[in-house]
Amino acid sequence: MNNKGFTKVEILIVVAVIGVLGVVAGMAVKSARVQTRDAVRLSDVRQVQVGLELYFNDFSSYPQTTEIIPLGQASTVCLGSAGFAPSCAGASQTVYLDTIGGTPRTGLKGLASCGNIGDAYCYFGNANQFRIQFEIERKNSLLGLERGMNCMTESGLKAGACQQIPVPTPGVSLD
Repeated sequence: MNNKGFTKVEILIVVAVIGVLGVVAGMAVKSARVQTRDAVRLSDVRQVQVGLELYFNDFSSYPQTTEIIPLGQASTVCLGSAGFAPSCAGASQTVYLDTIGGTPRTGLKGLASCGNIGDAYCYFGNANQFRIQFEIERKNSLLGLERGMNCMTESGLKAGACQQIPVPTPGVSLD
């Protein structure tokens, strides 16, 4: 008897191999998505840093806040000569950063929050210093960043939560 076809064992082996390949491919796609979201977060934070440095070059001061503010929200989409604002449209001011993006929230643990706004880029600053606290999903050894909370300062990126800096009180000079 000459049967032409596959045996049940051969079919099971092929199905198992396809299943393993599918799982490996799924894991690779998930890893790539995490890496992409973290790259977007780091790019956003670096763009804000560049805008803040341009602002500092013109005013010899960073935008001062009396409280921690979430960047990329409706009230802080633009960085102009008047500081953070809802929009740069129609303003007769120098624009340092036209659009501040909000953080990609997928995959975050809610560690970086500004008041009641979770998963945000949190800015606070005085005349000489600023901090942007943000969260990433995966450790980045190349940049020295840890999974979770990290900080952008006027000196660059730092692993871990931001250290507090003196925040100006209205009418009181920090100098």
